[in-house]
Amino acid sequence: MRTTVGRARRAAAAAGLILVTGCSADTGHAPAPFDQKAVQTDLNEAIAAAGLPEGETTKGFPAPSRSSELAAELAPCVVSWSASGYPSPDARKDFNALLTVLGARGWREAQPSEEVPLAEGGSYVLATYKKQGWILNARHSSARNLTRSTALATDESCFDELTDDRRPNAPLSATAVP
Repeated sequence: MRTTVGRARRAAAAAGLILVTGCSADTGHAPAPFDQKAVQTDLNEAIAAAGLPEGETTKGFPAPSRSSELAAELAPCVVSWSASGYPSPDARKDFNALLTVLGARGWREAQPSEEVPLAEGGSYVLATYKKQGWILNARHSSARNLTRSTALATDESCFDELTDDRRPNAPLSATAVP
């Protein structure tokens, strides 16, 4: 009987320890890295949660750039998404929802977003967020007949290794964001 009571006490103590420490107690496994695949998954889930059209989320740059050699070298450090022409009267509201969802998913605003009116009507918005060594630039533009939203996430460490003469002119590098 004492053995049974002793076992019950040890089991209760172990259960209490699990309740206190949580199920995520150190099991010797490192947390999953926040790498290109994780960023792509995070962005896909944020886009879906915001109600935006899935568009095309890709690893690497969305289109060939002027320096295809550099783009190929940096492709493992980039995740891009774009959706254009979707006929939603609430496109800007959907884009704002994306920014809200990104914030809820742990992306922190690195620069205040700014809306700039376009000469022919419509507007352009750029929002910059950071998360675990990645910078995400989300853009939304609307004109008379076209609405376009894009996101480009870049791994800061890849761009930190570039010399100034190899650095792209676009605001992709870590030095472009304070």
